Amino acid sequence: MASSGHEVMKDGGFGPFFDLTVPDPTYILPSVTALTLFCIMKIGVEFGAITAQTTVSPIQNLLKKGSMFAVPLVIFYATTKMPAAIGLYWATSNSISILQSLIMLNPKVRAALKIPPTIPKAKGEKRGIFNAVTQSWTDIKGAWKTTLQDRAARKISNEYLNQFERSGVGPLRKTYDYDPTRKNTKRKS
Repeated sequence: MASSGHEVMKDGGFGPFFDLTVPDPTYILPSVTALTLFCIMKIGVEFGAITAQTTVSPIQNLLKKGSMFAVPLVIFYATTKMPAAIGLYWATSNSISILQSLIMLNPKVRAALKIPPTIPKAKGEKRGIFNAVTQSWTDIKGAWKTTLQDRAARKISNEYLNQFERSGVGPLRKTYDYDPTRKNTKRKS
Protein backbone atom coordinates (compact mmCIF):
# COMPACT_ATOMS: atom_id res chain seq x y z
CA MET A 1 0.00 0.00 0.00
CA ALA A 2 2.93 2.31 0.69
CA SER A 3 4.22 1.91 -2.85
CA SER A 4 0.78 2.40 -4.45
CA GLY A 5 0.93 6.18 -3.95
CA HIS A 6 -2.41 6.71 -2.18
CA GLU A 7 -2.99 10.27 -1.05
CA VAL A 8 -3.57 9.07 2.51
CA MET A 9 -0.06 7.59 2.58
CA LYS A 10 1.45 10.80 1.21
CA ASP A 11 -0.32 13.12 3.66
CA GLY A 12 -1.31 10.77 6.50
CA GLY A 13 1.91 10.67 8.49
CA PHE A 14 2.76 12.64 11.59
CA GLY A 15 5.72 14.64 12.85
CA PRO A 16 8.87 14.06 10.81
CA PHE A 17 7.19 11.12 9.00
CA PHE A 18 4.64 13.13 7.06
CA ASP A 19 5.06 11.27 3.73
CA LEU A 20 4.98 7.52 4.44
CA THR A 21 5.62 6.51 0.80
CA VAL A 22 9.30 7.55 0.79
CA PRO A 23 12.17 6.32 2.98
CA ASP A 24 12.68 8.22 6.21
CA PRO A 25 15.31 10.91 5.49
CA THR A 26 16.02 11.46 9.20
CA TYR A 27 16.89 7.77 9.86
CA ILE A 28 14.76 7.89 13.01
CA LEU A 29 12.47 4.99 12.01
CA PRO A 30 15.31 2.69 10.87
CA SER A 31 17.14 3.43 14.14
CA VAL A 32 14.06 2.77 16.28
CA THR A 33 13.30 -0.40 14.31
CA ALA A 34 16.84 -1.74 14.72
CA LEU A 35 16.92 -0.80 18.42
CA THR A 36 13.57 -2.43 19.19
CA LEU A 37 14.58 -5.55 17.26
CA PHE A 38 17.80 -5.71 19.29
CA CYS A 39 15.75 -5.44 22.50
CA ILE A 40 13.44 -8.24 21.37
CA MET A 41 16.40 -10.46 20.58
CA LYS A 42 18.08 -9.59 23.89
CA ILE A 43 14.94 -10.44 25.86
CA GLY A 44 14.56 -13.66 23.87
CA VAL A 45 18.17 -14.72 24.40
CA GLU A 46 18.05 -13.99 28.13
CA PHE A 47 14.68 -15.68 28.58
CA GLY A 48 15.81 -18.58 26.41
CA ALA A 49 18.94 -18.99 28.51
CA ILE A 50 16.80 -19.14 31.64
CA THR A 51 14.39 -21.76 30.32
CA ALA A 52 16.71 -23.83 28.12
CA GLN A 53 17.31 -27.29 29.53
CA THR A 54 20.19 -28.18 27.22
CA THR A 55 23.75 -27.01 27.46
CA VAL A 56 24.80 -24.59 24.79
CA SER A 57 28.24 -24.83 23.29
CA PRO A 58 30.45 -21.74 23.14
CA ILE A 59 30.14 -21.77 19.35
CA GLN A 60 26.33 -21.60 19.56
CA ASN A 61 26.64 -18.86 22.17
CA LEU A 62 28.94 -16.89 19.89
CA LEU A 63 26.53 -17.27 16.96
CA LYS A 64 23.60 -16.13 19.11
CA LYS A 65 25.42 -13.04 20.29
CA GLY A 66 26.78 -12.29 16.83
CA SER A 67 23.37 -12.53 15.21
CA MET A 68 21.92 -10.39 17.99
CA PHE A 69 24.10 -7.53 16.72
CA ALA A 70 24.21 -8.39 13.00
CA VAL A 71 20.48 -8.78 12.33
CA PRO A 72 19.52 -5.30 13.62
CA LEU A 73 22.27 -3.77 11.46
CA VAL A 74 20.90 -5.54 8.38
CA ILE A 75 17.37 -4.43 9.28
CA PHE A 76 18.59 -0.85 9.79
CA TYR A 77 20.09 -0.83 6.29
CA ALA A 78 16.98 -2.44 4.78
CA THR A 79 14.59 0.03 6.39
CA THR A 80 16.63 2.99 5.12
CA LYS A 81 15.69 1.87 1.60
CA MET A 82 12.01 1.08 2.29
CA PRO A 83 9.03 3.42 2.59
CA ALA A 84 8.62 5.00 6.02
CA ALA A 85 5.29 3.18 6.43
CA ILE A 86 7.11 -0.16 6.69
CA GLY A 87 9.58 1.22 9.21
CA LEU A 88 6.72 2.69 11.24
CA TYR A 89 4.87 -0.64 11.15
CA TRP A 90 7.96 -2.61 12.23
CA ALA A 91 8.85 -0.15 15.00
CA THR A 92 5.28 -0.23 16.34
CA SER A 93 5.07 -4.02 16.12
CA ASN A 94 8.45 -4.47 17.81
CA SER A 95 7.48 -2.06 20.60
CA ILE A 96 4.29 -4.02 21.28
CA SER A 97 6.29 -7.27 21.29
CA ILE A 98 8.75 -5.85 23.84
CA LEU A 99 5.90 -4.71 26.06
CA GLN A 100 4.18 -8.10 25.79
CA SER A 101 7.41 -9.96 26.59
CA LEU A 102 8.14 -7.82 29.63
CA ILE A 103 4.58 -8.29 30.91
CA MET A 104 4.73 -12.07 30.42
CA LEU A 105 8.08 -12.30 32.22
CA ASN A 106 6.62 -10.65 35.32
CA PRO A 107 6.08 -13.36 37.99
CA LYS A 108 2.89 -11.69 39.32
CA VAL A 109 1.31 -11.66 35.86
CA ARG A 110 2.32 -15.28 35.30
CA ALA A 111 0.76 -16.26 38.63
CA ALA A 112 -2.46 -14.35 37.86
CA LEU A 113 -2.73 -16.08 34.47
CA LYS A 114 -1.85 -19.46 36.04
CA ILE A 115 1.26 -19.84 33.91
CA PRO A 116 3.86 -21.98 35.69
CA PRO A 117 6.99 -20.11 36.73
CA THR A 118 10.12 -20.64 34.71
CA ILE A 119 12.59 -23.02 36.25
CA PRO A 120 16.11 -21.76 35.78
CA LYS A 121 18.48 -24.36 34.43
CA ALA A 122 21.26 -25.63 36.61
CA LYS A 123 24.57 -23.95 36.07
CA GLY A 124 26.83 -26.45 34.39
CA GLU A 125 30.52 -26.35 33.87
CA LYS A 126 31.72 -23.89 31.30
CA ARG A 127 33.61 -25.49 28.48
CA GLY A 128 36.24 -23.79 26.44
CA ILE A 129 36.02 -23.57 22.68
CA PHE A 130 38.61 -26.32 22.18
CA ASN A 131 36.70 -28.72 24.44
CA ALA A 132 33.46 -27.82 22.70
CA VAL A 133 34.91 -28.54 19.26
CA THR A 134 36.45 -31.79 20.52
CA GLN A 135 33.13 -32.85 22.05
CA SER A 136 31.28 -31.96 18.84
CA TRP A 137 33.74 -34.02 16.80
CA THR A 138 33.31 -36.99 19.16
CA ASP A 139 29.52 -36.69 18.86
CA ILE A 140 29.74 -36.58 15.06
CA LYS A 141 31.96 -39.68 15.00
CA GLY A 142 29.54 -41.51 17.30
CA ALA A 143 26.56 -40.56 15.14
CA TRP A 144 28.40 -41.67 11.99
CA LYS A 145 29.32 -45.00 13.61
CA THR A 146 25.68 -45.55 14.56
CA THR A 147 24.61 -44.71 11.00
CA LEU A 148 27.07 -47.21 9.55
CA GLN A 149 25.91 -49.89 11.98
CA ASP A 150 22.29 -49.22 11.03
CA ARG A 151 23.16 -49.52 7.35
CA ALA A 152 24.96 -52.83 7.94
CA ALA A 153 22.02 -54.18 9.95
CA ARG A 154 19.58 -53.15 7.20
CA LYS A 155 21.76 -54.82 4.57
CA ILE A 156 21.87 -58.07 6.54
CA SER A 157 18.14 -58.01 7.21
CA ASN A 158 17.48 -57.33 3.51
CA GLU A 159 19.63 -60.34 2.58
CA TYR A 160 17.66 -62.55 4.99
CA LEU A 161 14.39 -61.15 3.67
CA ASN A 162 15.41 -61.88 0.07
CA GLN A 163 16.50 -65.40 1.05
CA PHE A 164 13.15 -65.98 2.81
CA GLU A 165 11.21 -64.73 -0.23
CA ARG A 166 13.17 -67.08 -2.52
CA SER A 167 12.55 -70.08 -0.27
CA GLY A 168 9.83 -72.40 -1.45
CA VAL A 169 9.87 -70.92 -4.94
CA GLY A 170 11.46 -72.75 -7.84
CA PRO A 171 13.75 -75.77 -7.65
CA LEU A 172 15.34 -76.88 -4.39
CA ARG A 173 18.71 -75.38 -3.70
CA LYS A 174 21.54 -77.41 -2.34
CA THR A 175 22.44 -75.90 1.01
CA TYR A 176 24.63 -78.72 2.36
CA ASP A 177 27.99 -80.32 1.52
CA TYR A 178 26.71 -83.90 1.51
CA ASP A 179 23.32 -85.58 1.24
CA PRO A 180 22.30 -86.59 4.79
CA THR A 181 19.50 -88.84 3.52
CA ARG A 182 21.91 -91.30 1.87
CA LYS A 183 23.72 -93.80 4.09
CA ASN A 184 27.14 -94.16 2.52
CA THR A 185 27.73 -90.63 1.40
CA LYS A 186 31.02 -89.27 2.64
CA ARG A 187 31.38 -85.74 3.75
CA LYS A 188 33.57 -83.58 1.51
CA SER A 189 36.41 -82.06 3.47
